[in-house]
Amino acid sequence: MKVSRQNVWEESLIKLGRAKEDVCKPIKVQFIGEPAVDQSGPLREYFGLVNSAAQERLMSQSVFKHNISALQQREYYAFGQLTALGLLQGSPGPRYFSRIVVDYILTGNIEDLMPSIAEIPNHDIKTSLIELEELSNQSTADEFREKASFESGFRFESGYTKPFVTMSDKDEFLRCIALHYMCLCH
Repeated sequence: MKVSRQNVWEESLIKLGRAKEDVCKPIKVQFIGEPAVDQSGPLREYFGLVNSAAQERLMSQSVFKHNISALQQREYYAFGQLTALGLLQGSPGPRYFSRIVVDYILTGNIEDLMPSIAEIPNHDIKTSLIELEELSNQSTADEFREKASFESGFRFESGYTKPFVTMSDKDEFLRCIALHYMCLCH
């Protein structure tokens, strides 16, 4: 495979889309304009460049970006293929996922994930959830309902659509928002 360093992501997507043969077969990489024959050095460097490009294009603060264009262009799928191909060929793989994203990739089961509010990369959301988490007794139930229901517009973006959030919904509410911002979207 011949690719340029400057356009490694775009060229990799094109070549991956054209690959008719098994993408799990070993590949050899040559960077355009460089004489190096692949004795695994260029291959390792290639996967490092692919990971860096994917991180810039698809990730933000250890979680996947909400990028509909990339989703429609199947870039997330291609990233998964390139990551698997790299791992099969000895690449260490991407090193920038949050713990919860890794757990989701490994298990595929969102029910078992235990998000931590402290790990949410979005500072404003994290601060809001910490404030809500600290409201814990019956005397603050009305305050919780008010803040969670009417002052937390981000809850709809996160997929939490109950019209009113009560103290009995607290754990489910906090978990849903934390999962959204840590694993599913940024």
